[in-house]
Amino acid sequence: MLNTEVAWAAGFFDGEGNTHFSGRNRFVLSISQTAIEPLERFKNAFGEYVKKVNGPYTPKTARSKSYWSISISGERARTVISTMRPYLCSIKLRQADEALKKFDQHLNRPRKNSKRLLPREIFQANIHLDNHTIAKKFGLKYDIVAYYRRKERVS
Repeated sequence: MLNTEVAWAAGFFDGEGNTHFSGRNRFVLSISQTAIEPLERFKNAFGEYVKKVNGPYTPKTARSKSYWSISISGERARTVISTMRPYLCSIKLRQADEALKKFDQHLNRPRKNSKRLLPREIFQANIHLDNHTIAKKFGLKYDIVAYYRRKERVS
């Protein structure tokens, strides 16, 4: 991946793209454009992270043109944003950071009857640490650590 292509892609994304946390609990990066060529170039800049250009979609009004789009979600979208980060404007960075924060909170939320987030090994290996230290060490929210630690003591 060439730095010039990543810089170009970041500039294109600054002007045409957006990131958001969707109602389906996903971090989403999307770009729409009436010309397919810039989207193909964006796709080529990121290889396997951008699977395809979608479209053409029919316009909603007679005055609009057909358009194409790219939509990437989850960790692939996080990787693309991370790669473009040095070249993005502050507005797009803030937008992405807000969406990623919601996405991470969703991923770190306590799940009923699940040990997937905090396996026993974390507590057994770090039994001497307090909840705040464990949360910081593993990048988790304090509430989640406290919830699972209470659950461990009960079971």
